[in-house]
Amino acid sequence: MILLFLISYVNGSNVTCTRLINRMILDYQIYGQEKLLQDMLPYTSLSGNGDLKWGYYDACLRNNHSYTSMRIEATDNPIESLSFGFCHSKDCTTQDLDSTHGQKIIKELIFIIFNVSLDNAQIVYFDPLEPNDYDFGFWITCLILLTFVGFSLAYPMIQYYEGFRKRRLIKYINDSTEIDAEQEIFQQEQVKLQQEVGWLQEFSVFESYKTLTDFKIPDPNLVIMDGIRTIAFFMVIGGHVYLTSAFVSYIQDVGLFLKTWSFIYLGDMFYSVDMFFWLGGFFIGFILYEKSKVDLIHKKPEGLLMIIIHRLLRIWPCYVIAMMINSYIGPHFGEGPRWQIMSLPQFVCKTPMRSLLFIDNFFDDSSCMVWGWYLTNDIQMFLVGLVSLYIYSFSRFYGKLSIAFLLVTTQVVGIILSFLYELTVPGLSLLVNGPDFYKYYFKAYCRAPPYYLGLLIGILYREYKQTRKDPTNSYLHQLHNASKQKTNRYIIQAVCYITGFGLIIAMSIGWRPVQRSRKIDDEWPRWFQSLWHGFCRTILIIGLTLVIIPSMIGIKDLVVSFLGCRFFRFSAKISFCGYLFHFIWLIVIGGIFYETPEYNNQELIHTFIGMTLITYISAILMALFIEIPLGKLEKRLLTFKKSKPVQQKRIPEIKDELL
Repeated sequence: MILLFLISYVNGSNVTCTRLINRMILDYQIYGQEKLLQDMLPYTSLSGNGDLKWGYYDACLRNNHSYTSMRIEATDNPIESLSFGFCHSKDCTTQDLDSTHGQKIIKELIFIIFNVSLDNAQIVYFDPLEPNDYDFGFWITCLILLTFVGFSLAYPMIQYYEGFRKRRLIKYINDSTEIDAEQEIFQQEQVKLQQEVGWLQEFSVFESYKTLTDFKIPDPNLVIMDGIRTIAFFMVIGGHVYLTSAFVSYIQDVGLFLKTWSFIYLGDMFYSVDMFFWLGGFFIGFILYEKSKVDLIHKKPEGLLMIIIHRLLRIWPCYVIAMMINSYIGPHFGEGPRWQIMSLPQFVCKTPMRSLLFIDNFFDDSSCMVWGWYLTNDIQMFLVGLVSLYIYSFSRFYGKLSIAFLLVTTQVVGIILSFLYELTVPGLSLLVNGPDFYKYYFKAYCRAPPYYLGLLIGILYREYKQTRKDPTNSYLHQLHNASKQKTNRYIIQAVCYITGFGLIIAMSIGWRPVQRSRKIDDEWPRWFQSLWHGFCRTILIIGLTLVIIPSMIGIKDLVVSFLGCRFFRFSAKISFCGYLFHFIWLIVIGGIFYETPEYNNQELIHTFIGMTLITYISAILMALFIEIPLGKLEKRLLTFKKSKPVQQKRIPEIKDELL
């Protein structure tokens, strides 16, 4: 690659670059490479010398040189590429190199010196100093964000002004015979103001803060769910840190990491989404299958449409705003030699409507916030599950039977596809199976078993809460009654925890023999790995269900106390916003470093800690200014209830000239 720096002598135009490179090729053939290396040393010493080697970007610019990032990619397979950066004289621009003549001469030069043909390759040049355009979408996104901030501060300011008026009223008292008239006028103004701007109260940042820090427990038996959700959230962040870092680090480091115990952690992070699916299904079952709601659906099936609208309105606003931030503001978060190659392409949103309509997993070329596939799957499972809700409104037995049918059917489909694509254990299938891995991983009909298992457990728990006086109708109630005896309680805890944690640990580290083997099929035959791939997620979720059962029937112990602590309960409230934003920050961090980071535990742990902190801050801001206010406003719109005017206390009047 040394001879790519021949451009150091050009004068700035494409014609000059071409002529001079041709002359340097001739000089090289006459005088040899020694003189060439001597002339190029000031630039080559500041440049990269291999794949993902970026040299000294800042030093190059400080020495009044120019810097260009370059990627050589195979025409038939763009994934196979070689990326690096080089320093050169500022007399020649990146545009000169990227011209037709520049591409042709550079390829010819590489062939003459290194005897490497690039006829089937494409050279792409990037100018790190080229600014990103502030397009229309950028300004619209900024305007929307500023509008939400303005709404959040408007009501507190109005409250402050009205409080100021009250204090002035008390201070300046007039004749007592006029107090009643002035008081009535003031109260009428308050009522009118409440009618006009009362909706702004839903956006008040102080009210949102109260909601976010409200740790009241609606159901003490379910406080453990917040801990499960937070752990799954951390697993998502950690898994994506390990996974995305592998694509922007040295392949040699990644290869060494594959055989370590730490790689088990990365493989197990794939279970986090199944935990979210289980939680989503559970709370849908617990909330929607309440007796009064089921009876309403039985009488008015059109109520299902309102349920769908409510669900979409809770997701769409934050999803759209996150998508706009990712597409229009994200590209302006970073710069440097790796930014345009490693990060900038991932902000591109070519298929936004597929994501917003939750159909992006039907296509192989969808590219818009790819981590939103979880929301797509969740909505699709939710819509199919509403059919069971309608059946349940006529017959509890057949409603639960239909859910069991969905559970078994999707489980069988997942196993069949695991064998069809010869998928290996989940921790290695992305590396071994490549594109076939995504044909399983992103499809709702493969990932649905945890969701429908959670839905079934949620319904059983709802029935348990509704049939406390009739224990024969609830297995959970029978366990609850049995747990009142100390011996039985210990037996229930031992069975649930030992079996549950045993299944979780088995699914988490049981595939270690495959991971450490030299060849993928040395330890386990491929058919057994495919069987493991098809069953492991459901088995782990069964173990998770067993761990949660003691809390569901009212047993309080160290596990429940730990998973139900305030930190986990707070984290669960911001997990949705955190999920939307965490990958945006991962993209940013993946491209802002001037040097390629090493792939080892120390670097990964540092990245995870930093990522978690940044994600928490952005998620809290998103929740305070957008998610919580819009959730309250959506509830106000769907319930069609007018806010009651605030009754004002009798306050002395204020002088006319001070009103």
